Amino acid sequence: MKKIIVTTLMMATLMMVGCGNVAEILPNDGDNTDVVNDMNAQELVSEDTVAETRELQEYAPASGSYTISISEIDGGWTVYPDTGNEEQLVLDNEDMSFSILMQSFPKVSDAYQDFASFEEFYRTATASSMGEGTVENIDINNAAIINYSSMLYTVDSQGYTFYGQITVFETENAYYSCTITGLDQIFTKYIDEYEELYNTFTEE
Repeated sequence: MKKIIVTTLMMATLMMVGCGNVAEILPNDGDNTDVVNDMNAQELVSEDTVAETRELQEYAPASGSYTISISEIDGGWTVYPDTGNEEQLVLDNEDMSFSILMQSFPKVSDAYQDFASFEEFYRTATASSMGEGTVENIDINNAAIINYSSMLYTVDSQGYTFYGQITVFETENAYYSCTITGLDQIFTKYIDEYEELYNTFTEE
């Protein structure tokens, strides 16, 4: 597996290869589709198991300017503390089939003037190559988040399907982006649990 170093305007590339090069962990038999399906089936657990309350762990970028609290994922989280951007938090699961990427942006910029223009700026820069996304009606119940919107994108690459949920939001102090990506069944398994990170988000 190759290490992922994510930069602000490379989310579109991340959707294609940033969840890990799946082919690298599969037997090279010329047709890995069934192997992927078998791997996913073995990794999936019952809904009751997923729904169990697990202890939350706190994660923050190098700057320490914000934190999120999420449960440990199966196999553990890999945290990349040095991405070259102190405001960026990058988490991957064990085989890089599920990733969380968050970053803060200043409120004062020549590129945007308000939340609507920040949303347009960010989505144009990161999601323009992913096609048309669909609106995600996620439920954020956090007084610190005063505006937000979320879109779901689907990318098919090398015979595999990846999902990416891109959410942008606003606080009194900054704008934020959060991209949650995953290989199809892994994403479906975990998304409801880990999109709860917005409700544990705090600014320091």
